[in-house]
Amino acid sequence: MTPGHLHQVALEAADTALLQAPAGHAADGAGYTAAPTASERAVTGARFITGRAGAAELTVGDEGVSPTERSSPGPDGTRVATDLSRSCAAMLSRPDGGRRLIGGDGRTVDVEPAVYGVEPSAMAVIDAAVPPVAVVPLPPRRQPPRMGRAPTSGATSTRPAAGGCFGLLALALSGFLWGAPPC
Repeated sequence: MTPGHLHQVALEAADTALLQAPAGHAADGAGYTAAPTASERAVTGARFITGRAGAAELTVGDEGVSPTERSSPGPDGTRVATDLSRSCAAMLSRPDGGRRLIGGDGRTVDVEPAVYGVEPSAMAVIDAAVPPVAVVPLPPRRQPPRMGRAPTSGATSTRPAAGGCFGLLALALSGFLWGAPPC
């Protein structure tokens, strides 16, 4: 590892960095473009509905995961945020089954089995679709989300992950430093 290697990684990180701005603010003047907050379509697959009177549902398919929010801006009163497995930059994995999928565009999708009633077979589909090098194991939570109570981070969060740029940079550096193949 030389300073030249680190410089090259820093340049690549700067060219592909994501910035999370507070709600109602933009960073257009700094050269950033707003990340998408919704998807054109949902994946097809098994559907799971929250215990909150159908306020949200989660579709798990072979090509990815799509949470759908009801009563949201969208042509039919819904908002869909799809994370395709092929573009998953990282998957944060909790021992209680909770997953946070982070797409290459910074969009996040939370999958909480206890909130949506997701079956183990559907969780296995998600886990199998994400490359092992992209999985980031996390410690147990003090209070995991449960049916009828949305996860702390939002059941259908579509905002760029807090510290997403640095988290992805850390993943890239760890792969570079330890020779792991890229995601």
